[in-house]
Amino acid sequence: MELFDAAKIRMKPKLQRGISRRLEETPAQDDVFSAAFRHDILVAADSQLGQDQLASIRQQLSDAWGSENVVAVESSSLPNLPRDGPYVLVQEKIFRPYRLKSHSGLRIAGEYPSSLSVAVPSRGPHSHGKRSEIEGYRFAIKDCFEVAGLRATVGCRTYYAVNERATTTAPIIGKLIEVGAHLLGTLKLGSLNTKEEPAESADFQASFNPRGDGYQSASSSSGGSGAAAASYEWLDFTLGTDTTGSSRRPAYANGVFQMRLSHDAVTQEGIIPSWRPFDAPAIFSREMDIIRKSPMYCNLSLTLAKPTRLVYLEDYYPLSDKRQQDLFEQLFTDIESMYSITRARISLSDLWSERKPAGTSHTSLSCYMHNIGILSFCYGLYHQLDAFRTNYHEQYGAEPYVNPTTRWRWDAATNITAEQYEEAVDRLKVYKKWLLEDVLQSADHETLVVLPVSEQIPDPRDQPAALPSAPSATQQLWLSPILGAPEISVPIGEIDDFSRITRQYEPLPVIATVLGLPGTDIALVENMATVLNHTGRGVKAGTGSSMYSTYGSRESVFVRHTEAKKPPPPKQASCPAA
Repeated sequence: MELFDAAKIRMKPKLQRGISRRLEETPAQDDVFSAAFRHDILVAADSQLGQDQLASIRQQLSDAWGSENVVAVESSSLPNLPRDGPYVLVQEKIFRPYRLKSHSGLRIAGEYPSSLSVAVPSRGPHSHGKRSEIEGYRFAIKDCFEVAGLRATVGCRTYYAVNERATTTAPIIGKLIEVGAHLLGTLKLGSLNTKEEPAESADFQASFNPRGDGYQSASSSSGGSGAAAASYEWLDFTLGTDTTGSSRRPAYANGVFQMRLSHDAVTQEGIIPSWRPFDAPAIFSREMDIIRKSPMYCNLSLTLAKPTRLVYLEDYYPLSDKRQQDLFEQLFTDIESMYSITRARISLSDLWSERKPAGTSHTSLSCYMHNIGILSFCYGLYHQLDAFRTNYHEQYGAEPYVNPTTRWRWDAATNITAEQYEEAVDRLKVYKKWLLEDVLQSADHETLVVLPVSEQIPDPRDQPAALPSAPSATQQLWLSPILGAPEISVPIGEIDDFSRITRQYEPLPVIATVLGLPGTDIALVENMATVLNHTGRGVKAGTGSSMYSTYGSRESVFVRHTEAKKPPPPKQASCPAA
């Protein structure tokens, strides 16, 4: 079989310099390209090249790149000639090349998911006509999105045992493929889209978080999406889902940008649900610009209104770690300066006591929302999986295995009545209306709310999981799902903490989330990109142990752990006398 590599350059006559410039640019733009592609060059010109022109081009390419075979064709004679880029010619047929990339956390979907490497296509354009902003970008998806011909695991062996191969692809995935993005595979997740610590991952080993000592939890349930985005330079973005923190926690743990979409941003058809009223797709990337370019905002307003109100919720501040609190304070100051606004300091519990909704007897927010997490969320996700439990019992005559958190939530939901559920959902609606009108003042302002996901502390993956507990409907992670609002995660710095794994100080990411009004996804992304750019924080994160290992300078955003001393070595155990 005769095989040789070919690099094709489309050009106008007499633009020989364009060929060399194109070949110089390609390696930086496309990691599939290699020097071997410069050996054979196919030049497609708008008109036939003269012998002198062709000889000049051949000499130029030979001198610059050692090209041995340069062939010119008139582009009009080959209407199906592919776009610029590297190709492989086999038996007179042209194929797009793929390069094998090693991986440790990416699950290639199919009947046999284990694989030593991932075949990635060229990032170059592959079709004529206007190129989309994300054409050639590579992405992977949480294994709860349906792809025609594949059987989703949703991170659960018992679910996989009764699940059927999808006959259609989720529209959100189809849209990305349609505009030229390359789907590489599916990613691990917390079982049944639920919170699951690495020590609880009984069915599939949890993804590895590359940050810090390399043994921190990737969090969940979209932990594979966050870890993959932080791990692989050859992967441009990932998709996950968020219910009550499923994407925001992994972004915080893995140190990447993340966008939880408004509930009506895209259809959720073809996405296996957790609790549909709270579910929302999410996108992860190391680059803010890729979040901005996403075509997933097609159902939303294109109005780019600037923020006029900034809210500081005292219920969730200050953080006990002064280093982290200082980073949040600086972000508040940057937004205030950028948009000439002053933060409004609000306590949700105090404001509720002062201005509780009409018709509500409870003067305490915590009393009004007591057990609402169980009565609404736990009941909803339990019955969302009725068909799964029924199918499994019919086929295997037993209850399916689920992780401890899911089992706890199922058990909590079994004695809840439909009437209790409806009342709880009604209370969430009252709370949502109060948040929009009294806290966010959405009728008069474009409001931003800056929130911590949690305080960043070492969270080793071998650490035993805490016992499951009732979800609180007043915690910060519930705000955007209750509102149906977008929430973006942005890296704002790093701190050094001592690792018991490596016995040295390791960097941990500090991530802020910024919540916008429902439907303002595009404005939220653009406004936060403006803040990050103008304050020198940077809009890219690197792969590996530190977010700043590849891009930018740490000095403008990095807070080093200087005061704490190295923990003393553990005392040697003494053996009692015999």
